[in-house]
Amino acid sequence: MSSTTMDAWRLGKRTVCLASGRNLAVVDTGGEGDVALLLHGYTDTSRSYQALAPHLAGLRLVIPDLPGHGDSAEDERADLSTLVEDMVAVSRALDVVPSLVVGHSFGSLLALEIARREVWPGAKFVILAGTPYPNLGGLSSLAPIRHFADPVAMSDPFLTQWYAGPVALDPQFLETVKAEAVCMPARIWRHYLDMLESLDLREGLGGIRAPLLSIAGDLDHLFDARHGDAICQVLPDARIVRLPDSGHNPHWEAPERVAGLIRRWLTARDGDAQVLDVAV
Repeated sequence: MSSTTMDAWRLGKRTVCLASGRNLAVVDTGGEGDVALLLHGYTDTSRSYQALAPHLAGLRLVIPDLPGHGDSAEDERADLSTLVEDMVAVSRALDVVPSLVVGHSFGSLLALEIARREVWPGAKFVILAGTPYPNLGGLSSLAPIRHFADPVAMSDPFLTQWYAGPVALDPQFLETVKAEAVCMPARIWRHYLDMLESLDLREGLGGIRAPLLSIAGDLDHLFDARHGDAICQVLPDARIVRLPDSGHNPHWEAPERVAGLIRRWLTARDGDAQVLDVAV
């Protein structure tokens, strides 16, 4: 992937001004197709969906940088409630109503909260490497984040571990992702980590009736099979697909396969068990 392609992604962002005066950066692919709102994970930006986007051609993709990430302004009060409000504001500013919401990792929690609130009745939901209960409190591998100082260094060994996975990725893509992550102030790293350590949505999600597909990797180092089991316990009608050779970023590691699963699921008839065969 060339540096020109990398720069084009960032240059393609537009600015949405919220009522609070804060700005959010948003990639909007435009077009007349159904609208999909794509929500990235902790420390990522809209670029998280750069590899997946071409495989979802035909959909109008709306992909914001969450507050404090990428080119979006910080919100020191950010929590799930304010983030939902921000996503509603983005949809109104763009005059769109999402029919599909995709959330990766931390974005899965935001997607689940949107589903719980029935923000867009009739919308369907896809969770990538998701969980209703991160349970990250005291996880030793994340302890270095508590000691970050500004500016966060690209050379910090934590970043190598944070972006490690079972599939070799484009080195230039990874370097760009890291460079965007270290632009976040240390307080933002800690603020969102605090949320991930404290959030537990299991009790409030039982009433969700929206169709939901969960795609996760069997080699996920952060959210293992227990997190998928937690989704099943809360949402017994959800469809769960585990990819045997993927980790925490299946949309980076196998974007065509993930997009194929999403497309098959969106068009499947109820009860069609074969439609989510992972060999796509």
